[in-house]
Amino acid sequence: MAIAAVGQICSTGSITANLNQCVRLVAKAAVGGAKVLFLPEASDYIALNAQASLDLAVPQASSPFVQGLRAAAKAHSIAVHVGIHDVPPSASGDSKARKILNRALAFTLRTGEAHWEALLRARAIETQSYVVAAAQVGRHNEKRASYGRSMVVDPWGKVLLCLGGVADAEGNAEDGAVEAIGFVDIDLGELERVRREMPLQRRT
Repeated sequence: MAIAAVGQICSTGSITANLNQCVRLVAKAAVGGAKVLFLPEASDYIALNAQASLDLAVPQASSPFVQGLRAAAKAHSIAVHVGIHDVPPSASGDSKARKILNRALAFTLRTGEAHWEALLRARAIETQSYVVAAAQVGRHNEKRASYGRSMVVDPWGKVLLCLGGVADAEGNAEDGAVEAIGFVDIDLGELERVRREMPLQRRT
């Protein structure tokens, strides 16, 4: 088994502040013995509007966020999966042979409450894979808030980990939900057992 960490943040329009959140989670993950840390989509920034988002966009090769996160990952000898702007989606390609599906997400309050857990558990069951879903949480600005509740689901559909979410209808994060981190053991032997005992002709 390998230990994976799932981190949860609340991105804003400040790339520096967002990087600092992620760097602190890298350190926490390393202290916890994780081999890999999963962070949510838009970890680099969530801007107030489309124009502000375009203004913040830079090539990955020169991105201070990417450079800072790479340096932290290297310093702590840990792999980091992160969702940032202008990155090809992690779900692209054939997932038939995948054992771990990474979903870096930022669900709204409405869609999160209605669909979050149901979608993740269904995806794990239908692909007989671990689903690791790192999420944004809390209010990013006056126009946007995210549901949170980062989650890991095993190939049988069992929720192994669920971090905190929002505390109210305005999208304010629960105490401790921002920069929360959780750890799970990824047991590939269990995955192979599930696939062996209930073989599927197709995994999508």
